Amino acid sequence: MTNGSGASRILHMPSTLMILGLGLGLGLGLTFEGMHLVAMASLASLMTFSLVDVRFRGFKVALRLIPIALVLSFLLHPSLLLLAALMTPAALWQGWVMLAAVPPAISIVPFTTILRGDVKVSVASTAFLYILSLGLTPVIALLLLGVEVSPWALMSAILVLILVPLLLSRGVAALKMRRDSVEVLRNLSFATLTFFVGAANQGVILEDPYLALYALGGSAAVTVLSFGVAWAFLLKVEISKRVSLTLFSCYKNAGLAATIAIALLVPTAVVAPTMMILFQILWIALLTRLRRP
Repeated sequence: MTNGSGASRILHMPSTLMILGLGLGLGLGLTFEGMHLVAMASLASLMTFSLVDVRFRGFKVALRLIPIALVLSFLLHPSLLLLAALMTPAALWQGWVMLAAVPPAISIVPFTTILRGDVKVSVASTAFLYILSLGLTPVIALLLLGVEVSPWALMSAILVLILVPLLLSRGVAALKMRRDSVEVLRNLSFATLTFFVGAANQGVILEDPYLALYALGGSAAVTVLSFGVAWAFLLKVEISKRVSLTLFSCYKNAGLAATIAIALLVPTAVVAPTMMILFQILWIALLTRLRRP
């Protein structure tokens, strides 16, 4: 096999690119002013290329499944996050609670794409849950943490990371790019995003490795248990829709939780969201390999 064909194979392996990006970011620990904006742009790019094949009709079934996504994202997952908060050091409490309060991860949509799930289910449920979270997240944060969370961060996520990629994806679809090219661009967006995630969070791990290890263990336990319970509960649901819905049981917007923690909570509150981000990348990489065509 030539070097060129080897490189081409890697560009078509999202799990490998995600791990490479994360490892390189953690190793280099590169940070610079405005890096969060570049990371956000890479997520918007990832969303755009993940939505290219979506046709905005026939959403009737997807809309009917939104209540299931709601229960998984705002009942099952938060319950296990609060259990983790009780079983890990008290310094992690606020971070776990903030994870429970925030909406699901925007990245559920591209994750659904690479796992060959029903993207319409993910798009409809994500959009609805973000609108709902405008009221729900501030209430949960106020009741459990006594802090006021501005809905603006949620509104900006809806605009920049959902609506804009939806519109851009229509432009990309009109270009009639080869499916292979769209896949490569999506995978490179994955790698770029995970690189910045790793780079931005290296310091959190080095500052208190033991606390980070507790948080990583809790993140692994919550994610795997949530996924397993949801998957078993949805066994009678068509596989593509089951994949989409199950992701809502184990993927919260940990980046938003970390951002809020930095702004409003004690310094150690950022540890649990950070380690959740890192484990979520490892988990989706594993799922991608398990669900290869």
